[in-house]
Amino acid sequence: MKLERALSRIATIHQQHSLKCALAMGTLKRRFDWPQVEWQRLEQLVDAQEPVFEGAILTSNAVPYAAVGKRRHWILAHGVYPYAYYTMLDWFNTASAESIFDHYLELCTRQNRYLSHDVSILLAFQAAWPLLSSSTERLRFIERFCEFVTCTFYDEHRPAEPLPPGFVAVSDLSPQRGLDTVLRRPGFWGHNVILLSWLLRPESRLNDRVKRVLLTHLHSQCHWQFDDPLDCPDVQPQATSAADEAALEFACRRLLLGRADNLHQITLAEAIVHLYSQPWVTREQQLGLLDVALHFSGQG
Repeated sequence: MKLERALSRIATIHQQHSLKCALAMGTLKRRFDWPQVEWQRLEQLVDAQEPVFEGAILTSNAVPYAAVGKRRHWILAHGVYPYAYYTMLDWFNTASAESIFDHYLELCTRQNRYLSHDVSILLAFQAAWPLLSSSTERLRFIERFCEFVTCTFYDEHRPAEPLPPGFVAVSDLSPQRGLDTVLRRPGFWGHNVILLSWLLRPESRLNDRVKRVLLTHLHSQCHWQFDDPLDCPDVQPQATSAADEAALEFACRRLLLGRADNLHQITLAEAIVHLYSQPWVTREQQLGLLDVALHFSGQG
């Protein structure tokens, strides 16, 4: 999936996932040598859930209205469209992209949001920014980014899900303990696995404090108590083969091609591949990651 095409896709439920899927597809294609027709099936999965918007809101880097910096966050917080697009464009014109991403990463540390799309999709936007190759791509990026932040970061009073009695929060979650935790509670469509993968990527460029807080949020979210069983799937051991490249490819193929339900098949598979390949991961953890892939493949 081309990055430019992903930036023209719009959300139909809440946040846009196509950009994160495009990055994941690139990683998976570099890892697995599969026929083009199979990759096209995965792109059709995204087609079915996030349509392409052929229009262009921003047509140049010029801001046609007088942008008032001190009103920027009020405009974005209240979703004053279409003016919000030009407010975001002005922000990118007058500040570094990293400072904008850092602003929203700080907001991520202030509230633990269900499914953690605020973090994982934000980090996908951050990772995609250096890959943009044209003014048109940057304008489509700013449009989708504006839509993402206005629908994500301004519900500051949403309560978190309840935690079990006696729950003890952690102040410093190591990658190893974090992986053990998400393998026990991968969450709806493996969102906890996806988040851990993004938090541990060097391209995410998180400072130590922000990473520590977000890992703490992840640990808590893994212990949230839900009424819907889809939010707390019971992953049973299924991976009986060796923890090797062939086993990983088999599990990912079943997850990606064994069903066509949810575009999180793509981002979950890529997260599993990323975590599976870390040098500190144990064989037992690798088998656990295969179990997660097989569980969500719907064929185990």
